[in-house]
Amino acid sequence: MAEVNEATLSQLFQSDSGPPMPMVSERTRVVNEAGSVLLDKFSGSFVNAVLQAEKSAEKLLKIIVGNLSSYRDEATYQGQQVYLYKRAQILIGDIWACFDGQGLGEFHDINSITVFADYRVPQVLLYYGALTYSDSLRSLLDSRKTMNSGDEMEVELRGCTIHACEPGSSI
Repeated sequence: MAEVNEATLSQLFQSDSGPPMPMVSERTRVVNEAGSVLLDKFSGSFVNAVLQAEKSAEKLLKIIVGNLSSYRDEATYQGQQVYLYKRAQILIGDIWACFDGQGLGEFHDINSITVFADYRVPQVLLYYGALTYSDSLRSLLDSRKTMNSGDEMEVELRGCTIHACEPGSSI
């Protein structure tokens, strides 16, 4: 992983339908970083990172974002630093689910992980009336323009998604 190149990564993830893997340079950088970090800090195995967390999802989250820059899903919203950590929380949730909450997937604080604030969850929340969109957000979405990561509306939507999914919340 630490030394895989773009050509090899593209070949490994080649689609059967033909289109090349998007963002291959960025993905190669991320795989190289993960490989280097695993070799340097975790004896080459992510299992060691999980074990270091001592069955704590929060500790594992800190280990992941503290060591892998591609998992630091952070933004500035109205002058405040916001920590979303979608990919890191998905990774932890996947480990928990794959191991059925047992063994490597046993986390005594798994409920500390929030909903994964992506683009699909707000669509579902909107459909069920748990979220409403402002006219300006609706107009932007209807125009099919892409929101950039870190844009104020993107961060606000992701934050509201997390809030709406917290037990006992109301928006």
